[in-house]
Amino acid sequence: FPSHDMRNEIEAMKKSEFTAGDINEQIGYLCCLGKNIEWNTGKLVNTKTKQALKYNDLMKMFKCSNKKLNRLIGQMKSNGIIIRANDGYFVSRDFIKKGAK
Repeated sequence: FPSHDMRNEIEAMKKSEFTAGDINEQIGYLCCLGKNIEWNTGKLVNTKTKQALKYNDLMKMFKCSNKKLNRLIGQMKSNGIIIRANDGYFVSRDFIKKGAK
């Protein structure tokens, strides 16, 4: 189940006039990534190899086109849900806090 902090973040985004795109769709995709989140860092990783998920990995997981994935990633980045760094994609600490207060 989502943490209290995550629920608060989601509710704030739902109420914000500045939220990019369909936030419910984005949260659904985020939930699908749950098992791929490295909880101590937020990094999205392959569950077997522990290597960072790449764009093509996300496209296969979500079973969507480049156009849709580009839109989703752009909106999720704009909303602060995910961050793209040199070493991969990361879920914001606002959404995952294992054991954190």
